[in-house]
Amino acid sequence: MTHLAQQLTKYYHREKTKLVFNKTYTLSQLSLEMYEKLGCQQVDPSVVSRVLTGKRLFTVKQLEVFCEILGIQGAKRTKLFQALLHDYLLKKGYDANLLLKNVIN
Repeated sequence: MTHLAQQLTKYYHREKTKLVFNKTYTLSQLSLEMYEKLGCQQVDPSVVSRVLTGKRLFTVKQLEVFCEILGIQGAKRTKLFQALLHDYLLKKGYDANLLLKNVIN
């Protein structure tokens, strides 16, 4: 599981067979809202699902929209972006812990 996927678990829970975000949005509803805010491109339920399972990463813009829709601000938002950066660095083969130790702490 990616660092981002681990951080995102704080923003949804499972109700029977559905994922519910902030007690408001199902996965499909959140994906549709993101799709509309991203200019009818870049995201669908399978994209969000793969991000949540750690099989892919959000783009920066997708994460911005995710945070906007769910009202994630301040330190919580920063933590999500740090997790995304950490995962991008790992994906490119960098020692993310070394590079980010002063940023995250």
